[in-house]
Amino acid sequence: MALVVAVVAVVVIARTGAGGDGGSTSPATAPLPGAPLRSATASATVSSVVVPMGRLGDPANTFWQLFLRPLGSASWSLRTPPGVADNGGLVVAVPPTGPVTAGFLPSADLTFSPLAQSTDGGRSWSPGALPNALAGVPDAVAADATGRLLALVPEAGQTVLTSPGGLSSWSPSVTRAALAREDPACRLSAISAVAFYAGSQPLLGVTCAAAGHL
Repeated sequence: MALVVAVVAVVVIARTGAGGDGGSTSPATAPLPGAPLRSATASATVSSVVVPMGRLGDPANTFWQLFLRPLGSASWSLRTPPGVADNGGLVVAVPPTGPVTAGFLPSADLTFSPLAQSTDGGRSWSPGALPNALAGVPDAVAADATGRLLALVPEAGQTVLTSPGGLSSWSPSVTRAALAREDPACRLSAISAVAFYAGSQPLLGVTCAAAGHL
């Protein structure tokens, strides 16, 4: 059954020229603005924060770390999934209930995105993997309370993958090109986030190049 996706967040980009020649990048091919991968999330059971450590001016020596704080606890614990280099960054999905899911962004020779999932607050992790690399945005992974997952990857000009449960069974759900055809007036230039609304409805955040389009 095809996954129904609702687009609910639109970021309008105001384009201004620099200098006097009036030249600008075509909105249809404008890249998604780089977003910091520092992030924080909270649910009814646990809060998370992802921060960089090491030599922050040197990407090869910057390491991203995940800290979790269970509900009712006054302290944070370092709970980064072990065994994978995380120089590229980490993204985390924390559903209202259910396991925490972490994804590793590619870096150096790592060309795909390993995943890890924990049901005990990060004390132990079960491994998995995407066949592709996650997009470099903080909300590149989403999970709902039933275990369903969404993942945003850059393949085919951006594609949203879905999994009914588990970390290694993924199928394409929708592409950026397909979304753009649904609302041509938006002049959609990027998918910027994946999420679940009201617990179970898949939602996407998108960037429109059309000024004032909501």
